[in-house]
Amino acid sequence: MAMKYLILLFLFSCAEQPVQLGLVEKPVDVDEPQNKINHHSFRDAEKWAKRFNTPKRNKWQHPKEIIEIMKLEEGDHVADIGAGTGYMLPYLSKGVGSSGKVYALDIEDTLIAFMNKLISKKNLNNTVAEIIPTDDPKLQGKEINKVLFVNTWHHVKKPVEYAVKVRDSLVKSGIVFLVEPDPKVKSDFGPKHKIDPEVFLAQWKAAGYSCHLHDEKLPYQYVISCLVLN
Repeated sequence: MAMKYLILLFLFSCAEQPVQLGLVEKPVDVDEPQNKINHHSFRDAEKWAKRFNTPKRNKWQHPKEIIEIMKLEEGDHVADIGAGTGYMLPYLSKGVGSSGKVYALDIEDTLIAFMNKLISKKNLNNTVAEIIPTDDPKLQGKEINKVLFVNTWHHVKKPVEYAVKVRDSLVKSGIVFLVEPDPKVKSDFGPKHKIDPEVFLAQWKAAGYSCHLHDEKLPYQYVISCLVLN
């Protein structure tokens, strides 16, 4: 009996343990979906603007509905991470008002240059475009209370680590919004870009958030909001 107990104890002690992120447990397979995606370049801003900044996108993206779900208010500080060619910026700028601030963040310098021209052209005086590295949103000191990822989160590698960095930079009761292609709906998004919302819910919960899959669905996408647990 004693020998059997020792064997069981040994096996238990050798069992694989979850990876730790501070006080947060990270499931061992939490990065797997993003790692299966071939992440293409977005350096050609003019090329992507013809696809991303077309009025036709309004019919499937529903930007005004996204703003309504975010419940933007005068004075909010919002970070649009993976802002691309700035499609959401006019809507975000209007939503936060003259006393608010919008940070358009992306990893490509060509996209930042394109968005700066857009900001100037549309007189988005409360909006700035800044370049960030692939592994850090660089939100420190910006007093961000709302973060938006539109068709971007599925490109983030090491998502739990990234979500922790977002968490540690937000003000108290900060909220993150993910807008992602629905795997249950036929669309132009590739199958590997359509990841089940339960995967993303698990990632953000592992990073210390309380998350919610919204009932208000866009035609081709779902929306997740995650509140920082203080």
